[in-house]
Amino acid sequence: MEQVGDMEVLRAPPVAILAAIAACGPLAVGIFVPALPAIAVDLRASTDTVQWTLSLYFVGVALGQLVYGPLSDMHGRRGVVLGGIGLYALSCFGCYAAWSIQVLIFARFLQAIGGCVGMVISRAVIQDVFPGVRYAAALSTVIMVSAVTPMLAPSLGGYVIDWFGWRQIFLILGVGGCALVFLCWVYLHETHHRRGTPGQMAFGKAYLTVLGNPLFLLSALSIAIMPSTYYAFLSGAPYLVISRLHWTAANYGTAAMTAPAGYLLGNLLASRISARMGNWRMVISGVSVSALGIALALGLVMVAPLSAWSLFVPIVIVGLGQGVAMTSGISRALSVLPALAGSCAAVIGCSQMLAASLISKITGFVINGSPIGMLLVMAGAHLLSCGLFLADEKLRRGAAVK
Repeated sequence: MEQVGDMEVLRAPPVAILAAIAACGPLAVGIFVPALPAIAVDLRASTDTVQWTLSLYFVGVALGQLVYGPLSDMHGRRGVVLGGIGLYALSCFGCYAAWSIQVLIFARFLQAIGGCVGMVISRAVIQDVFPGVRYAAALSTVIMVSAVTPMLAPSLGGYVIDWFGWRQIFLILGVGGCALVFLCWVYLHETHHRRGTPGQMAFGKAYLTVLGNPLFLLSALSIAIMPSTYYAFLSGAPYLVISRLHWTAANYGTAAMTAPAGYLLGNLLASRISARMGNWRMVISGVSVSALGIALALGLVMVAPLSAWSLFVPIVIVGLGQGVAMTSGISRALSVLPALAGSCAAVIGCSQMLAASLISKITGFVINGSPIGMLLVMAGAHLLSCGLFLADEKLRRGAAVK
């Protein structure tokens, strides 16, 4: 922190560091997905049991964020990040050495708790130190990276699995985690100095304040459920493409890159027009485009045999819509209670991961070799997100009138 006249100026960390720590948790989801069929064979586990490595990962991410948010509000951002990324790196090596499916599930749970730290703290740091236009640009960059990472990661994971085996995925993640701890130690300075006392910012009190605000709660839940449409696809598509269409893991990973192409295009479009359109219209435009993509996918699989085209072309449209809507939706939610940015970001992240865990588990139960069940789960999640957005806007307009 530097002194300029009578003003304190916080040293903003590089946005690349914030994006990297935000990407840790999502990266460990996407890069791992193509390995699910291979792990079932190697560790002699059923498909449903292996699915717990994904579902409990989401639970770990959700629970970890609930701790990190208020903890960083009380004690600062830097130490919390270093501890979380350190745990992430160690648990990656634990996954690498796992000798049974039970050990792998437990190590994945610890990996989730450590890796989710950046998903909360990156957004809280941006709220701390980036003003005005820089705030919007930094938040957009971090959200884009953390959203695109699990979409691009299956491609990398697929090639690693085909060339070296599934365990090497975790070796790569562990080495990367160690490098990130070092970079955070050097470049991530403390940004949160105006902290409340433990009594003022206690976990329970902070969350009672956050969860007791209906404007924030509706915004948070609506934006939390939106990505579940993609997580349903992420959970079900590998079994359809690898087992039913007989693709290799590498080929699946390459095809899965279509979703981030749509998301990147949507995010680029949002960055150019969001200032003119405003958050609400951006969100409505985005969810409408995503709904079109899901409807197209359902139509294609109902009238034609399963193919890569019927799965991956519509997911580009879904990604496009989410790229348009996500940044505006999160900005809309965080603006309600800026003094509790860490706790607010934690609730959003926790809600996203709980929704993703539930959706991935439901998808695993209903997929049964057919894409219809997966797509119906995607459609249901999207309709729920849209309903919450509409309820949120109605409440905001009522409050403005009063």
